[in-house]
Amino acid sequence: DVHQWELHNIYGWKPELLSLISSKFPQVRNIQFSTAGLRSLFKSLSFEKEQWMKVYFYKNAFHLLVLKDNQLQLSQTFNFETPQDIIYNILNVVDRLKLDLASISVDVSGLLDANSETWSEFNKFFVTVSLEECPSIGHPSKSEDHLPSHYYTPFLITPRCV
Repeated sequence: DVHQWELHNIYGWKPELLSLISSKFPQVRNIQFSTAGLRSLFKSLSFEKEQWMKVYFYKNAFHLLVLKDNQLQLSQTFNFETPQDIIYNILNVVDRLKLDLASISVDVSGLLDANSETWSEFNKFFVTVSLEECPSIGHPSKSEDHLPSHYYTPFLITPRCV
């Protein structure tokens, strides 16, 4: 449940899988990523934004959360193979929800390289786009071989929201 918005997520598990996980980890509560993402989004709304898009990247998929006029418009996962698939799906959502490319704020996190074609495309279409930094992740050194903190954000949402 995301009671702040009076939402109730319904999602299914195969009974055998849920039983196995519950027997091995009885103290753990299962939460779908959409629920955790929405809770995290609600907690991070320190100021009102008329239009806001949050994109969590994984290896071959991204999860998109969209707010417009302080109302949740969309929470959906899209699969992709190319950067063009990503931009196509996001621009399709922008068009269907009648969002304004010039005024929407876009926060991006997850497995996306700041030197990638996808990041470059984001910056072509959106005026206000940023990589979400996670200040709680420190790196022991400033060496070139560490991953940026925005890589970890989607994986830390669930523990933070429980």
